Amino acid sequence: MGADVASQLPVDQWLIGDPTYADAVRYRLVHNAHRIDLKGESPKRTRKPGRKA
Repeated sequence: MGADVASQLPVDQWLIGDPTYADAVRYRLVHNAHRIDLKGESPKRTRKPGRKA
């Protein structure tokens, strides 16, 4: 079984109301996971004005 999770926020900034529940969810998502942190400008910002996607 696998899951892909994408977020614009780092894991430590995720918000789930109940701290105990949040820790359990976070542990299950990041335990034994492969993380890819992408940095840099968004390609959307480099498009020329007036050009449609």
